[in-house]
Order: sequence, then structure tokens, then C-alpha cells
Amino acid sequence: MPIHQPCTYVNRSILLENHLFRALDEAQLQQIIQSTCPVRLAAGEILFTNGQPAEHFYLIVDGHVKLFR
Repeated sequence: MPIHQPCTYVNRSILLENHLFRALDEAQLQQIIQSTCPVRLAAGEILFTNGQPAEHFYLIVDGHVKLFR
């Protein structure tokens, strides 16, 4: 499982590249930026497992994730 590092705010341009965030007003965007923590994973590292309660929202910025059951 990934170890979450101390938060460093995500650059707003990264969020605005995704259509999910473009309709947000500045206050909403800032709220997300301030509660966002980047996570880096090594190749083959498991992000979460089936049945695990959802505790985070993940936005893939670079690379890809393989999903399987």
C-alpha cells in the first residue's frame, strides 16, 4: 500500500486539465487543492484492494493503473 507523504498542494493547472474540475468556482477549486496530497507509486505497487473501504479519491496524473479482480 502507498505511504502518504506530508501534503504538498497540487498545482491548480493539473486539476484544470481534467474535465471533472473545470466547472468549479475558485473557492471550490481552492478547497480541493488544499485537501489534496500527491501519492507516487512504484511499478507493481498496490494502491488499494477489492472490498477495501474508499477513503480517498485518486486522480491519475501520469502513468496508468491496472484494475483487476
